[in-house]
Amino acid sequence: MAVRLGRLERRADGFVEKGVDIQIAIDILRLAYADAYDVAVLVSGDGDFAEVVRVVQDMGKQVENTTFHALSSHRLAQQADRFYPLDDFPWERLRANPPPGARGRVGA
Repeated sequence: MAVRLGRLERRADGFVEKGVDIQIAIDILRLAYADAYDVAVLVSGDGDFAEVVRVVQDMGKQVENTTFHALSSHRLAQQADRFYPLDDFPWERLRANPPPGARGRVGA
């Protein structure tokens, strides 16, 4: 696994990321051709990925997609083998429970 960063470009109203989507598409395709995975999990709502998903599915790979409903592309969600809406995720279960007797202590 490698971490690569996109780049930020300054705009009048702030910054915008550039080059990230194409890097994700390249990785999905390159790793599929290398037979490095059976199932890809794509965390994005960008419908532009639907065609990349179709191509790797044609290679026998499965693609699962997850994002929030407000950010999701219907086309991408339909193309993926499975769609998991993050809105339905039980986020409260991720909160760590403090050990017994830790309440009231600094840093707990």
